[in-house]
Amino acid sequence: MELAQDFGICEIGNASHNTPTLQHSTSLPLPQLSGLQDSTRPPSLHYSIPVNKLLVALLIVILVILGAGWAAWRYDWGPLAAANSSWAPGDGREIGEGGASAVLESRNVHALGRLEPVGGIITISGMVGDRVEELLVQAGDFVQEGAVLARLASHPLRTLEVEALEAQIAESKARRQAEEAAADARIRVAEVNLRKAQSRQAEIDAQEKQVALAEANLEVAKNDLQRMEGLSSALVSKQEFERQRLLVQKAEAELAAAKAARDTAIESGQFAEEAALAELDAARASKAQVASAVPIASLEKQRDVAKLQAQQTVIKAPAPGTVLKIFTREGEVLANKPILQMADLAHLRCIAEVYEGDLPRVEIGQAAIITGRGFPERYRGDGVRGVVSRIGGMTSTPELRAIDPFAPTDRHVVEVYIRFPEGAIPEAAQLANLQVDVTILTSDGESSDENSPGVAQSRP
Repeated sequence: MELAQDFGICEIGNASHNTPTLQHSTSLPLPQLSGLQDSTRPPSLHYSIPVNKLLVALLIVILVILGAGWAAWRYDWGPLAAANSSWAPGDGREIGEGGASAVLESRNVHALGRLEPVGGIITISGMVGDRVEELLVQAGDFVQEGAVLARLASHPLRTLEVEALEAQIAESKARRQAEEAAADARIRVAEVNLRKAQSRQAEIDAQEKQVALAEANLEVAKNDLQRMEGLSSALVSKQEFERQRLLVQKAEAELAAAKAARDTAIESGQFAEEAALAELDAARASKAQVASAVPIASLEKQRDVAKLQAQQTVIKAPAPGTVLKIFTREGEVLANKPILQMADLAHLRCIAEVYEGDLPRVEIGQAAIITGRGFPERYRGDGVRGVVSRIGGMTSTPELRAIDPFAPTDRHVVEVYIRFPEGAIPEAAQLANLQVDVTILTSDGESSDENSPGVAQSRP
């Protein structure tokens, strides 16, 4: 026992009494223990623990206890936990008097949000494979609707294609006019021939009269011959009788000739009229064929397509706005990247990602306070006020990430749209997609400040 005290070690166990004892001494440095002989030690069990190691172990235990206490305060009992978990009466948790104000604040809905142009961010692209020949804007430039932003390398070629098609259209129109004029001339000739064929009806009528006259002459000659036959030979000589018979034969021959002439006139008139009609139909058909033989409508369609392609080589602003970012520079070939992005930063709105558990307490028309690190200094205290204008109809995973690494990420959110009064945050108008903190003032939380000028202007 004296040996253990001299060397500053702890002795456990006693051979005579079998009761544990603890004795120590600091009369001898600790490294000298290694020089002791086993024969000098008592037969009882001995072991030693340095004092420094005891202190380190005690310090580690204290730090672990403090860390566990902080974690419990952070997630279960602290006022900040009440705000993050949207505490509501009757959820089974108790908060002390010191956290009463935080609990009242937690009744409002807290969420992350982003600033976004009302019209969205417009992505300007060109034809894949083309090359940017000239870029006329820079990031930060404000442009009006229709302003030229860039020109592509294929612009001269597309312009020549349009001019070539315009020339083809002009030539085709001239050719069509010439062929239509020739067809009109043929039509007029056919119409003249038709009128000529139809004019033969007068000749046919004259032949009909000749036939009638020949029939009358034949009738008279036959009557005279019959009277002569009834007279005696003393009154009518044989020569007169023969002369009358010849007159009858002559009248018959004249009647036959008149009928033949009439029939010929009728047939030739019919043939001439049919030929004139056929010629007229052919002339009209040739004129109708000119439209298909000389196409103009298809050329005009090709010209319209070429104009659209030429217009696509001149990149213009579809709406007034500010150029946010340039993705493709002069000389670069267009592939998967757009040329630039632009947006109308004069009209912004906030899209808050509200947890689905907080959604029943959100209503259209409620006031909201938006704060952000990117805001000007004078807005960081009270923030900017807006009004809930629309609540989304679909849940999704959060797109925004909180700075707190311990914030939960396995929740679903609904997008809530908040609009601002006109010109509420002019300095923040240059920060599209700025992440902000949103506090929606519900009916059971803070007052919605109905008389606030910013909110009153935003109420529908």
